[in-house]
Amino acid sequence: MPKKKKVCFVVSSLVNEGPVKVMLNIIKYIDYSRFEISVVTLKEEGSESLISDFEDLPIRIVKLNIKSKISNIPLLFLRLRSVLKSINPDIVHSHCPRSLFLVSIINGEFKKYHTVHNFPGQVDRALYGNVKGTIVENIMKFTLKRIDKPISCGHNLQGLMQEKLRIPTIAINNGVDFEVFVNSDDKRLKMKESLGLLGSRKCFVFVGRFSKEKNPLFLVDAFSSGELKDFDLLMVGDGPLLAEAKNRASSNIKIVGFRRNVRDYLIASDFFVSSSITEGMPNSVLEAMSVGLPLLLSDIPPHREIFSYNSNDIPLGFLYQENSIKDFEQKLKLLVEHAGDPEFSDVVAGCFDRCFTARRMSLKYQKAYTAS
Repeated sequence: MPKKKKVCFVVSSLVNEGPVKVMLNIIKYIDYSRFEISVVTLKEEGSESLISDFEDLPIRIVKLNIKSKISNIPLLFLRLRSVLKSINPDIVHSHCPRSLFLVSIINGEFKKYHTVHNFPGQVDRALYGNVKGTIVENIMKFTLKRIDKPISCGHNLQGLMQEKLRIPTIAINNGVDFEVFVNSDDKRLKMKESLGLLGSRKCFVFVGRFSKEKNPLFLVDAFSSGELKDFDLLMVGDGPLLAEAKNRASSNIKIVGFRRNVRDYLIASDFFVSSSITEGMPNSVLEAMSVGLPLLLSDIPPHREIFSYNSNDIPLGFLYQENSIKDFEQKLKLLVEHAGDPEFSDVVAGCFDRCFTARRMSLKYQKAYTAS
């Protein structure tokens, strides 16, 4: 029997966010007859950790539990190097900037992989401005050049990495671990009732972090305007802009905060909406597609990429000009008009099933591991 290939994943923590979900889904659907998996986390877990999901899998988990301070970088380096020496992996796969930096400077017999989840520095530019964004971009450019196999989470990101940083990557689309759900008005109404969501008006749902790069305040302002007060907006998530969003929200906007049962809120809704100004390959959009929700998305390259996978004459939804309330209102009303087509949801769910399942993503990563 061939020897199993040892793959060690390294990440800051197992917080319930996109990159960690990607990592979880790679591992969940991996062929354990061919791979031996370990996970190393660098800092302590918080309240929104997915640690229990990882503990349910037949893998080894090593927690370094070192506080995130610059002064602790030497200690992190020494501890991680020691752990990797004891695991003796064939591949070390990092999934966040901190783990990327550390893995890039540790020498070993293993191959180094890293998944790029956003263009380097792009989120930092949105949050903190161009200076910090440029610093982060340059640091990641330096570290990525020390990685044997960088992986982009979408083809748009792959193109940016090559064009702007001259770093070749392979593209593996994100996938989410949701089965296709055939929704209906009756199922939607029952789910609304079970969640305590009242009203029969068309409901748009936003799922994501309340932070600048996700641009949630744009949606709050748009749905608070007179033109859209006949529609409901349901917002699921947490983050630094949550309090401000609640203060600015009108009566047709319901903000429920962080929820683990995100899929229930998707099933209870009629449409999915995103106002992001930057993304890699957004998991929340893919999750919405799995329940057949028509999409109303900001016109940014990753959203255009998702639409490009649709080969049907019926659209997945519509793109609107970023930060334009006027165009947003027009596209929203156009989407509602199209929603009467009974095949609309089937087209969205079908595109998800062909292109964005967790199992499909994991198989592509396994192929990349065996090619090393």
